Amino acid sequence: IFTGHLGKLRLKVPWTNLYNAPVVAEVDGLYVIAGPASAMKYDPAKEAQELREEKEKQLNAVEEARKKEEEAAAAKDKVPEQDPGFVEKLITQVIKNVQVIVKNIHIRYE
Repeated sequence: IFTGHLGKLRLKVPWTNLYNAPVVAEVDGLYVIAGPASAMKYDPAKEAQELREEKEKQLNAVEEARKKEEEAAAAKDKVPEQDPGFVEKLITQVIKNVQVIVKNIHIRYE
């Protein structure tokens, strides 16, 4: 992104009914000028190597997640689970109720 500006951002937060009413974020008039990061030439060998490294990272991440899940399952048997508190429930509900309205977007790619 080279440049851009936001015309209007309006947040409507229903403080009196935060748990049930939606929080509305309204974006009006977003103007962006974007372009390629650099004028690099395409190298198929380098692209294949990067793709392979990315796949290896993803596999490692999946293995780590599986190990953590197994450890968490073992730890869960030892420690009883606690119910989430009021603040955590409120934050979760507010995030579920967020509405984003976007109007008048202009993106120019050069």
